[in-house]
Amino acid sequence: MVCVVWTIFLLSCREEPLSTTDHIDVTAEIQIKTLLNFKEVRDGYVVSGIKDSKLTISKLDMNFNVVWTKNNFEWGNIYSEGGWGGSFYSIDRVETIEKENGDLVCFCSIMQGGDVIWHSVRIVRLDQSGNERRSKEIASYALISVTTLGDSEYLLFGNSFIRLASDFTVVSENKELNYVMTGAYLTPTADQGIAVTGTWNSQQVYLQKLDQNGNIQWEKKNYNQTPFNDLGYDLQQMANGDFVIIGRTRNLKEPWDIDCFMIRTNPTGDTIWTKKFGTEANEWLEKLLYTSANNFIIQQTIGFPNQPDRSARLLKISGNGEIIDSKAMNISDQLIYTTAGYFVKAAKKGDNILSLTKIPFDNLFD
Repeated sequence: MVCVVWTIFLLSCREEPLSTTDHIDVTAEIQIKTLLNFKEVRDGYVVSGIKDSKLTISKLDMNFNVVWTKNNFEWGNIYSEGGWGGSFYSIDRVETIEKENGDLVCFCSIMQGGDVIWHSVRIVRLDQSGNERRSKEIASYALISVTTLGDSEYLLFGNSFIRLASDFTVVSENKELNYVMTGAYLTPTADQGIAVTGTWNSQQVYLQKLDQNGNIQWEKKNYNQTPFNDLGYDLQQMANGDFVIIGRTRNLKEPWDIDCFMIRTNPTGDTIWTKKFGTEANEWLEKLLYTSANNFIIQQTIGFPNQPDRSARLLKISGNGEIIDSKAMNISDQLIYTTAGYFVKAAKKGDNILSLTKIPFDNLFD
């Protein structure tokens, strides 16, 4: 099993946070306009985004100093030409996987076209200095999520289910599995497998378990007796093997608004409890940041992107699903929980500046 996946599993199910360092008040700024991905790796962080209309990937050390920046991809130039016959090219997401030798494999989801839109995914491997070692494009592919099998293969969840070798050649493809329709939010599991959530038939949250070879072992749904447009947005496995799924459901009565939905299951996907809560606003649970036996820390989103009063909150929820604490947060901020036991916040500061700050675990709700 690849060690980075094991690290992520240990991190997600840690019972108590580690002690924070004496130099926890580290703050730094880097040049980026649109943040696409921010991820911890073994000796620092990787930031992916758009700067000067170019895809930019930067490796940072543990104190946010820039180690290297790569922004000269031949295929990474963003553009948009309006008017009759206009066209565009955009990169809307980047997923990064760290290899055992420190190389980074970046999966970039691309949209392009004009009157007709095409999807593709560009896969690029960068060495420890940011030099491009290998690159491949998979045409006509809408990437939803990606994970690794060991240190040599990859699983792509999109309009088909693809297994790639280390040189990015296709080992197998199952076109009957279309995760564009269901969503695919992933977490590694204790038995070296993968758990997936999303929506089944646009109605029910589903939980799918894959073994260490990417084969589907089982799938569970029917977590809501009155489902309506339910969707699982994120999940983690706890130290005792239970799964926690967060997402949304919709009110069956006017004004038909979206509410928060939370599910806890046993290790085989059977329901332990479910919780629904919300006001008349459209709101849902979007990111599961931290999991322990006693509490969960979750990002809640309130309002759709076209709503001017769209906002977000940080919630602390007990192991039984009760809200313990909450705090308003900026809708554009990103938080990650690190192996060192503190949080890192990535926040926009002005048009082209990204501010990174370490936050002690105990100070998160101050």
